[in-house]
Amino acid sequence: MSRLSTLILITSILIVSFLSGCRNDTTNNASFILLEAESTGLNFENNLTQTTDFSVFDYMYFYNGGGLAAADFNNDGLVDLYFTANQGQNKMFLNKGDFKFEDITDKAKVGGTGGWSTGASVVDINNDGLMDIYLSEVGDHEILKSANQLYVCQKIENGIPIYADEAISYDLDLVGFATQAVFVDFDLDGDLDMFQLNHSIHENGTYGERESFEGKKSLTAGDKYFRNDNGKFTDITAEAGINSSALGYGLGIVTGDVNNDGYPDIYIGNDFHENDYLYLNQKNGTFKEVLTNQINHTSRFSMGVDMADFNNDGYSDILSLDMLPYDPLILKRSLGEDAYDVYMFKKRFGYNDQFARNNLQLNNGDSTFSEIAILAGVEATDWSWAGLFFDFDNNGYKDLFVSNGIPRRMNDIDYTNFMSNNIDQRKKTEMGYVDKEDLEIIEKMPQIKIPNKFFSNNKDYTFEDIKNAISNNKDSYSNGSVYADFDNDGDLDIVVNNIADKPFIYKNLAVENGVSGKSLILNLQGSPNNRSAIGTRVIAITDSGFISNKYYAVRGFQSSALSNFHIGIGDSSKVKAIYIIWPDATYQELKNPKFNSVDTMAWQSGLPLFDFKMLDRATPEFITEDLTDSVNLKIKHKENDFVEFNRERLMPHMVSTEGPALAVGDINGDGLEDVFIGSAKRQRSRIFIQNANKKFTELEVPLIHNDSTFEDVDAVFKDFDNDGHLDLAIAAGGNEYWGDSEYLRQRLYFNDGSGNFSQKIYLDNAFITASCILSEDINGDGLQDIFVGGRAVPKNYGKIPHSYLYINKGDRKFEEVTAQYSNELPEVGMVKDGQFSDINKDGRPDLILALEWDVLKIFLNNGKGFDSREVFEQKGLWNYVQVLDVDNDGDMDILAGNSGLNSRLKASKEQPV
Repeated sequence: MSRLSTLILITSILIVSFLSGCRNDTTNNASFILLEAESTGLNFENNLTQTTDFSVFDYMYFYNGGGLAAADFNNDGLVDLYFTANQGQNKMFLNKGDFKFEDITDKAKVGGTGGWSTGASVVDINNDGLMDIYLSEVGDHEILKSANQLYVCQKIENGIPIYADEAISYDLDLVGFATQAVFVDFDLDGDLDMFQLNHSIHENGTYGERESFEGKKSLTAGDKYFRNDNGKFTDITAEAGINSSALGYGLGIVTGDVNNDGYPDIYIGNDFHENDYLYLNQKNGTFKEVLTNQINHTSRFSMGVDMADFNNDGYSDILSLDMLPYDPLILKRSLGEDAYDVYMFKKRFGYNDQFARNNLQLNNGDSTFSEIAILAGVEATDWSWAGLFFDFDNNGYKDLFVSNGIPRRMNDIDYTNFMSNNIDQRKKTEMGYVDKEDLEIIEKMPQIKIPNKFFSNNKDYTFEDIKNAISNNKDSYSNGSVYADFDNDGDLDIVVNNIADKPFIYKNLAVENGVSGKSLILNLQGSPNNRSAIGTRVIAITDSGFISNKYYAVRGFQSSALSNFHIGIGDSSKVKAIYIIWPDATYQELKNPKFNSVDTMAWQSGLPLFDFKMLDRATPEFITEDLTDSVNLKIKHKENDFVEFNRERLMPHMVSTEGPALAVGDINGDGLEDVFIGSAKRQRSRIFIQNANKKFTELEVPLIHNDSTFEDVDAVFKDFDNDGHLDLAIAAGGNEYWGDSEYLRQRLYFNDGSGNFSQKIYLDNAFITASCILSEDINGDGLQDIFVGGRAVPKNYGKIPHSYLYINKGDRKFEEVTAQYSNELPEVGMVKDGQFSDINKDGRPDLILALEWDVLKIFLNNGKGFDSREVFEQKGLWNYVQVLDVDNDGDMDILAGNSGLNSRLKASKEQPV
């Protein structure tokens, strides 16, 4: 910040303070207050020191930070804390009440081995009612030689829990590049199994086609899955269907039931080029990885993840965090998305679509997800680690907390340019030769602290940044985080593990300020082999939907929490029923719930199974069935290899990949509809004849096949010569050809009545990249006329192309009359779509056009020409228009598709795009 900016900021603060007067209580309007570290007693810091023996040049995740665990470790009714350190002693703190904590690390014997600790997982491993801790460690890498540790509580002595490392006894003394362990009863046999998330470290063997890694196991970097066999953990990674190659860069893991079948599923966020994983539980001890079948795209550098039903529809949604800056200055200084050729290179190697921003996957309830982070307003939270969904104010809707920050920004453009241009330096660091001068290079990486983010759920799929409602908040490098009710007042507080700073405690002020709704707080007592009841789900059925929450310890980033189950209810009068669904999928209905106080619920044997079908959405009136294979129409469109960005680097999107033409009509007069499917350049378009058995057979049409050099983007079947047979008009586009190229001409093929297209004509003058071709009798002479919409000007995106209107003169001849019918129509805009329809019910077809970077326009047919009208003033990236009577009132309405709100482009009347 410049001195002038600093002076202005200080002056502004002084003015605001003066006008506001002296205020003793700064928390009246705050949602949370950050407590001063000196008052809490949390004397812990995760400090990092770089040396010539070990630095970020040796371990790329040097700055990922530590995690923490929260649980009542001494069974006194207060939630305690355990922090992991990367280069020092881990620490345990007992909660003494009123947000005061006491360091008992040495007494409890849980300081660790001095290795590089990452994730902390709280679990009652032996079901004795005492909480244990499983530590993930980075081992067998450079100077790091530690193994995972399992601290089992031996006893509680004078209020102090005493621990011993028993990892060897449970076969859990794992050595590898560990991130986080998850203990869940995945096979519903009553005991807790374990999934160990690991991460790769960018060795040479981690690049290449995804298929080449299938079935290969990395002992240190690969994820691992263990079945609990009577207290011993058996590695069944391969037989369970878990990917365990060096390709995985696992930084985040969360469990939940995404398909409401009663079995826990797994979502894993992978850094860098590897896909994220979505493992569906197959109910037989195995999993199936289905991400690419259900999710269109993910974060690119996935870090922390969480799973929760944030919109109260009964289905679990998924959050994955990335590192997209929200500050424009930081954004411009940071590396962005891959270049298009690199992006396509990854696609060809089998990697899914990935974008460097947070992703919020909305569960559609039909085995698909819609990614809506931009629409929700949570796509950019900078270098983010832990994302936690929970209800800030107990209103029944889950809000969102995000921890973020990194001490050194390795994606800074200036730094990466420096390293790229300094060949000798790059070679040294890649070879592992690091001296003091090399460590000075690290100082060239920018240091930017940023505040953690708080988002309030608006109940409409969007969230509001409530940064002004966080009292005393400060910038930091924050990593692992948990939420729990640390003061037992009925709302959930937050604790964060920081780098180079003491832990943050955000005290929740909802109850204190009188803005909290009702909450349901349960002391869950599970089955004998899962006493903590991990995996329990609570569903409250209300007038407006479902409020549900799942009891899993691990979420966010390298952290876990087990305390009383907490779910915000809001208005308790609207609750119709509350169900407790135990990990074995049996359930109890909670009668006469005690809101705002702790209620105890205990598992019982012999309970009925919960019917998850009650969570299904109402069956839609229109039910679709995929008949592609059964009707012989399994056609996959393949674009030709042409990258417009190489020709016009400032294009917001390519015009050449907007999809093929499709037209439907009965071309052979048998009463069955046939299909035309267009193609990209140098691929033949095809016609399929429907047979009586409802299957399709491809029709050989040499005249059309010979025109495969065209790119066919739209088509329509109409009887253009009034012989009683449907002819075919095709619009050419693709934006690859330019000028008067033959392959920018619009064509008509005439049908002889048997489906044979034996004659072709071109429409005069129309050498354009077209978007649509429409046909209607606009002058009432009984002949079908044609409109061709101009999409773009090749090599000059943004320039208005020419559009054309043709009057059918009979005898297969057409006259271009665009300007005669409307002075505006020839260069109306960048046409994306259109339709003829009698919008004003005067018996004449009007023309409705969807324009990119413009408005929706109607050209009213007056019998001699067109009169232009704007549907409304709002300009947009209109790409679709359909005219129909939506409300069945007898007049025609317009359904139009814009770019939408789930877009990187932000527009308003004051600041249009």
